[in-house]
Amino acid sequence: EFSIVPIVLGTQAPKTVEKIASALKPYFTDENLFVISTDFSHYPSHKNAVKIDNSTADAVVSNSPREFLKTIGKLEAEGIENLATCVCGWTSVLTLMYMTEEDKNITYHKVKYMNSGDTPYGDSLRVVGYWSISVTNSETKKGKTGFSLDKKDKGELLRIARNTIETFIKEGKIINIDDKGFSNQLHTPTGAFVTLHSSDGKLRGCIGQFDAKIPLYKVISSID
Repeated sequence: EFSIVPIVLGTQAPKTVEKIASALKPYFTDENLFVISTDFSHYPSHKNAVKIDNSTADAVVSNSPREFLKTIGKLEAEGIENLATCVCGWTSVLTLMYMTEEDKNITYHKVKYMNSGDTPYGDSLRVVGYWSISVTNSETKKGKTGFSLDKKDKGELLRIARNTIETFIKEGKIINIDDKGFSNQLHTPTGAFVTLHSSDGKLRGCIGQFDAKIPLYKVISSID
């Protein structure tokens, strides 16, 4: 079980943000997951959005609040057509960066970028940008969670997922799985999701559960 604690910031003062970060920092541990939600650029053209959002993302992954503030200030002063903001939730991003800036073991990773102009019905002349960025701690001990999947386990789960979907579509039945020879990891109760993607890589659907009540291989084979 877990709890979700929403935090909404109503300030645009960096000093206040720094105090908020200081109050939150004791909770910035391996036991808690912080999700920072914000758009990136608002309303420039697709071409300008790519440039702006890449510059902003570079500043974020630098893990330097000063560099981040300097970058968005500079970009917004350039008079780029239709640019309303470089990142609408900049105070939320800044809060995270104030929590991580002094930790040399923290690393930011760019994951994926898109803007609304990349969608089939998006207007490339007026877009909103989106970056997904992850933050990891190089000192986190792998043994602390005690859970990982090797290549064989991943292959087995993929086989189960495919066979389950194919059998259910063709016969309307749930397959019976012989779990002999499965690793301890596949017998571990844990949450999981199966995702379906089209041939061009776009997400078409997903199903699963968060609760760690049944073995992993059974979660993957369950579609009800």
